[in-house]
Amino acid sequence: MQPSKVVEVLEFLVPAADGEELLFRLEVLAHGTGKARRYRCRLYRLESFRFRVPSSKSGGRGRKWEEADYRSWVVDDGLGVDLLSYPSMAKARNAAVRTLKTQLGLP
Repeated sequence: MQPSKVVEVLEFLVPAADGEELLFRLEVLAHGTGKARRYRCRLYRLESFRFRVPSSKSGGRGRKWEEADYRSWVVDDGLGVDLLSYPSMAKARNAAVRTLKTQLGLP
């Protein structure tokens, strides 16, 4: 397995039906050298999570719990933008954006 290097990062918002916006991050990765160099993409989606955690103010018995919000980038491999590799960075990026637009029903 060859190591990959992130060579470009794009972040963009996509409007959702419920009025919220979905935030995506597209990374273009390069692997190989010279004429054998290939590019592929990895797509992330920003997700929000709510957890119940022990309160930092409570101690000992009868712990109190509070809610905490976390946001994290999650790999979105359901759209298949990471399946193929391409000979140029532009072709990889354009194919990933085209796939994403098609899957989300965007013009």
